[in-house]
Amino acid sequence: MPAIKSDDNSEGYLDGAVYIWENMGYEVFKGNVADAKAYAKSISNYKTLLGKDYDVYNVVIPSSVEIALPERLSKTVSNNQWENISTIFSNMADDVTPVDVYNILGEKRNEKLYYSTDKYWTQLGAYYAYSSLTKSLGVEAVNIDSFELATIDA
Repeated sequence: MPAIKSDDNSEGYLDGAVYIWENMGYEVFKGNVADAKAYAKSISNYKTLLGKDYDVYNVVIPSSVEIALPERLSKTVSNNQWENISTIFSNMADDVTPVDVYNILGEKRNEKLYYSTDKYWTQLGAYYAYSSLTKSLGVEAVNIDSFELATIDA
């Protein structure tokens, strides 16, 4: 498991399918082995339909409950996403390329990767996933420091 997020040992609470902790909402993951295998078969079918002339890459995106929530909490409120992702990757056709973004996001988990009450990435979280994809594609990612920051007045 990647580095542990800072944890003050406080508890959160479950509100429907969302776990609330430190003013953030984490959508609970309920994936299972059967769904993971069905997804892997579906991705493999795309490769079969496209044929040998096309490369197929599969990026499975972990949600904030697994990455941004401390493990002591995530494992009690949510199914394990890494196990689900591993099941997907191990059940895909050999000619489908898995792209691991789970580990880079886990290594950077103390950075602001997800919005506070949302399952979506911030631009930084998306950049780290992009860099994992470019690595799988065999191309160099644009350096994050080369981007120009701008503010848009609404």
